[in-house]
Amino acid sequence: MMQSSEIKALLSDLGKATLRGVRKCPHCGTINGTRGIACKNKLCGAVFKEGAGNRKTVQGLDAVRIVTGSNTQVYSVRVRDKGPDYRGFVQLPLVQGVEPATVDPSILAELGKCHVDQCVRTSELTKISEPCAHMRAAIACFAEARPLTLKNSALNSLAISAEMRQSIWLLATETTGPLVQRVSKSVMVVKCKTTPKQPLGFLHFFFSESNKKKEQTEYKFFCSCREFKASRDRIHAGSPRELDCQKRCVHFYSCVCAFMSEESLAEEFAFFH
Repeated sequence: MMQSSEIKALLSDLGKATLRGVRKCPHCGTINGTRGIACKNKLCGAVFKEGAGNRKTVQGLDAVRIVTGSNTQVYSVRVRDKGPDYRGFVQLPLVQGVEPATVDPSILAELGKCHVDQCVRTSELTKISEPCAHMRAAIACFAEARPLTLKNSALNSLAISAEMRQSIWLLATETTGPLVQRVSKSVMVVKCKTTPKQPLGFLHFFFSESNKKKEQTEYKFFCSCREFKASRDRIHAGSPRELDCQKRCVHFYSCVCAFMSEESLAEEFAFFH
């Protein structure tokens, strides 16, 4: 066995340690790998704007735990076969003091619920003992969504009607948990009224930008709420900006209010407010 002096001599010419391959989180200072897309500090959960130069690495984690403010465990899960940004929800039973990854998957599958559209486990009539791919992603999840701050000053500065402002305030205060949470570079989870389509009281809101036309960036947003879809179906003509104004629902303005409450987000999503 080598002596400690021999080991030191062997490693003496390696030079000083560097910070190559790592970077500090701009929000909490935690050291993360340069390829990471979210801060590994669970109390921070910041989503990094870039991910090591590979565009595919910034499209979101497979599963992210949502902050509910209650005993309900809800996860936003990426549905790979429907597109890079398509996500659905999974609900798992809460076992006090125990991470889901350490619980028998068959128990979680029996008591949990997958809310991903067209998943075989979504149907109440389906009895399957094994967890689906979406539930397995949630079970293995250790990442948490990043709750976004909502400031009264930002809410009052929005150019919206008093009725819309009241709707945002009620949505934020009637149930526990943050109004808006970020789960990927382009996807937010927003609280909503419970419906058969959104039984958990959460929905996904999508923001995107593309450069299909030279020297012109195209910005789009999409909400999974019924009001947004109904408004979109009624639209047949008008300029792109006019169409966007007609599609802006309470969940859109909730996101904008959260963006305006933080300087870095206000800059990143400047086009939408």
